[in-house]
Amino acid sequence: MGINLDRFQQRTGERSWWCNLGVQEFRENDGHWIDVLPPQQKRDLKFLPYLISSISETETDEREYTARAGADLRYEVTPQLRLLGTANPDFDNIEQAVEGIDFSYSERYVGDRRPFFAEGGNVYNLGTLFHSRRIMDIDGGFKLFGKLGKNTSVGTLGTYHHNNQNFILRASQSLTATSNMSTAFLSHHHRDSEANNVVHLSGDVRHGKFSATSTLTQSWAGKSDGRIGDVNLSYDGPLFQSLFAMFFLDPHFVNNLGYHPFTGNRGGGLQGIIKNEWRQGFIRSLFVGANVIASNTYEGEVFRRDFSIFSDFLTHSDYGLSVGWYGGRFQEFTDSIFNISLKARASDQFNNVNVGYNWGEQADQPIHRINGNLNLHAYGFTAGLSSSIQWHFERRYQQILTLAYDFSPALSLGSRLIWQLEGINIYFALRRSGYAGTDFFIILGDPNASEFKRRFVAKVVRSF
Repeated sequence: MGINLDRFQQRTGERSWWCNLGVQEFRENDGHWIDVLPPQQKRDLKFLPYLISSISETETDEREYTARAGADLRYEVTPQLRLLGTANPDFDNIEQAVEGIDFSYSERYVGDRRPFFAEGGNVYNLGTLFHSRRIMDIDGGFKLFGKLGKNTSVGTLGTYHHNNQNFILRASQSLTATSNMSTAFLSHHHRDSEANNVVHLSGDVRHGKFSATSTLTQSWAGKSDGRIGDVNLSYDGPLFQSLFAMFFLDPHFVNNLGYHPFTGNRGGGLQGIIKNEWRQGFIRSLFVGANVIASNTYEGEVFRRDFSIFSDFLTHSDYGLSVGWYGGRFQEFTDSIFNISLKARASDQFNNVNVGYNWGEQADQPIHRINGNLNLHAYGFTAGLSSSIQWHFERRYQQILTLAYDFSPALSLGSRLIWQLEGINIYFALRRSGYAGTDFFIILGDPNASEFKRRFVAKVVRSF
């Protein structure tokens, strides 16, 4: 089996490997542990039913009492193949990521924190082809993911709702230590529309520092069909990295389970990056790059022209400075934006602070944006503050404060406050989980509401 040891020293910023993977950290340089067999594992079957009881206040100041139940099933078919099942899962009480206020020409991408979709996510890593937030709610679902053999991985996901059904199948085969091919099938059926099916093929190969990847995807939605595809060539050297890409997105490509803000354009891009690290001196690391993307519509009109220059400096005192510029054109609009960001304890993921400022012109309008983040962790107490204020067309703001305290490894109290133009929302959650076989959660408020909601929830999960 492959084996390696990795050590990162926070004070000096040094990272050490055994075996030495090289600057690029190529995984084929891993060590090999031979003539050893891992112990036999017992197949583990877990049944986790839950029960929720809640009291909430309606808009007419009346109390509403609700109760619901559901269950999860987990089974290890083999040590490397896992089966998950769920019936009436609880998505309402899971704290989701918050959409930002930064300007975008398209729908913003927001990550998904629901455990049913997150677990095994590396197997379903289809990039923009599968965006799990497209599946809003389900009555039941299943997942089977893992390895069928030494070089073969598979992932299957199915969900059922009275309005729609979804199915995903992905298989990946390692041909050599540095080459891989995969295929995927996605299907979406909605009660009020025609079926949408997507087939995807991809392959990648690397020889030394040079890599090539290619994808081709075909969709069918009723009588309409379309394709998207790309080819990427890259060089990953110790000091210099580069990428050349060509892509196309047919106007009639439809994928109801993916994230594709724009279709009907084709073009290419070029990127170059220079980076280096020093063990001594004032600067610990330096990262400088430039990026160009140009695409036209299928009718030959300008769709997008993107140009960007970016840099990142990190000192041995763990202070960071990022400076960049982004400009170009989106259809008939022009952009030119400068940005600067200062960071302290930049490589410490638990205790850090950074402040950034963006200014210039976007969509032919002046724009100014101030943002910052503060994270603290000590003595079981964790706090995080994310703040953004933007002047563009109109003034918008968003402040997110998260607080948590661990009374013990199993018992914690958490809270999140979101303050934005639409209103203020706050909720509190007491959780005891992970150790005693029975987990309970007590929640005051709604984690994902736009404004504070008078709501009290008690949830119990029992593991069998």
